[in-house]
Amino acid sequence: MPALVVATTIAVLGLAVVGPAASADPQDVPRAQLAAVRAAMARYHDVDEAVADGYELLDVCFDSAAGGMGYHYLKGVDASLDPLAPEALVYEPSEHGLRLVGVEYIVPLGLSNSPPEVLDQSLHANPGLGLWVLHAWIWQPNPAGMFADFNPNVADCP
Repeated sequence: MPALVVATTIAVLGLAVVGPAASADPQDVPRAQLAAVRAAMARYHDVDEAVADGYELLDVCFDSAAGGMGYHYLKGVDASLDPLAPEALVYEPSEHGLRLVGVEYIVPLGLSNSPPEVLDQSLHANPGLGLWVLHAWIWQPNPAGMFADFNPNVADCP
């Protein structure tokens, strides 16, 4: 693992365990955590790397009037959440293939009676899928918000 990823991971995990210093801006913790997620997931810009590491294509592309979501590659959906190992990688379809635009954290509804939390955010229920979910659009800015389900800046499905 590159030294920068290790250092960033240690710094973020340290913040998560002991909390930020009293004088720290509360927004710095989520920003630092998101930076650590970007660093840890950067190798998955190559979708073949994601597949080699066990992420499997959910062969459905999601979009809506609120924006695109893209294709999801899933791995290890259970009751635990690790900010540096999201359950899904989200790829936008493009004329040049799939482009990594975000990650998604997922917990089955039946495994938690209350919304799980990750990245200082609560997951929300998607009853239609039977899941608690949270997207983080870490490579594609989202005018609807970093953690919104759909992103108007992500292309519609083909």
